[in-house]
Amino acid sequence: MADTLNVFFTLYVQAHGYTAFEAGQLWALGVFAEVVLFFVLPQFIRSMDLRVLLTVSLVLGSLRWILIGAYPDLPWLVIGLQLLHAFTFGAIHSVSIEFIRRWSADSLGHDRIANAVGAYNTFPNKNNLVIDVGTCITYDFINKSNEYLGGSFSPGFNLRMKALSSFTENLPRLNFKIKSTPLIGTNTEESLESGVINGTINEIIQNISEYEQLHPEINVILTGGDTTFIKSIVSTKKNSIFADENLTLKGLNTVLIYNA
Repeated sequence: MADTLNVFFTLYVQAHGYTAFEAGQLWALGVFAEVVLFFVLPQFIRSMDLRVLLTVSLVLGSLRWILIGAYPDLPWLVIGLQLLHAFTFGAIHSVSIEFIRRWSADSLGHDRIANAVGAYNTFPNKNNLVIDVGTCITYDFINKSNEYLGGSFSPGFNLRMKALSSFTENLPRLNFKIKSTPLIGTNTEESLESGVINGTINEIIQNISEYEQLHPEINVILTGGDTTFIKSIVSTKKNSIFADENLTLKGLNTVLIYNA
């Protein structure tokens, strides 16, 4: 296909007075623009609606051939059309790669998929942030169009404590309960608990705040094994924040019913 387009392009520009060398230069210019767009576009499309960008790319691609047919006697137009082709070709490829990266279920854990489904089933057509507090703390965002947009990972309470005791000399490994802890620890054990518990709590509260800045109307659903902690957070921030210890199970049940 690429060879056919190359031949067509060369014949087209030669028919309008360009030499084969000049045709090659124009073709190389278009290829160079495509390579540049491959590297540049992904930085911009992560926050864009992929369907809109794909639609624009397809329209511009069609426009290129319409202009070639409508204005065959304007050789200078070839340069602009080749750059237009570079944009549409690069955009379509970038959108395809981003679509696969963003929506590939294979890259998601089953628990995160279940949480997203559970959030959708509980609050459809709403912006939902699911925070699952366990070995890892996962953040998953579903927008009001019911699209899963991704999230992030962070170490859980016990994982942080184990990391401190494993990778730092002279720090003990504590078997601790997740509870309200004074900010200032008076000994090593209390200081460890304060840093792990208060640090994690403040991280979650800060993440919630940043999501609320991006999406003022948002539900926050806390779930996971650390139920005492979840309830303490809910009592700390009550604005559209919910605790549902069984969200993952509800999501799995919804999936089973859907596939029954």
